[in-house]
Amino acid sequence: MSPSWAYTIAPGSAASRAGSTSAFPSDRLTTLRALSARAGSVRLAGAIAQVVWSALRGSRPVGESIDAPRMHVDGSTVHLEGGWAEDATLRLGDGWEVVRWDGLNLFFGGVQAVARSADGTLSAAGDPRRGGAGVVVP
Repeated sequence: MSPSWAYTIAPGSAASRAGSTSAFPSDRLTTLRALSARAGSVRLAGAIAQVVWSALRGSRPVGESIDAPRMHVDGSTVHLEGGWAEDATLRLGDGWEVVRWDGLNLFFGGVQAVARSADGTLSAAGDPRRGGAGVVVP
């Protein structure tokens, strides 16, 4: 996937955007189980990992996985989006600063995803943190 702006970057310079598309094949490696995309800052690597883990390992619908509260670790600071239980940080050792955010927040990025269930049903979701939506068109 090459966005049109990629062709306007001068040799030797760097793009000021971060983004990726990730594909996750099924156990048969013949069909796609999930596809997710992201764009933005370094916090989004963690955002996409949390969504993928929730959807594939947690067997949650892709929309629920995207809507779930996220965390971001920056050095010795843990940022928790609204929705984490009060006891979520009890197992952290000394030296961690915990910053709690109210509700969903764009700080934790925007993830879009589509998935195919075992029965072949497609689902799609966009991140409400970015005003996103997902629609499957038959």
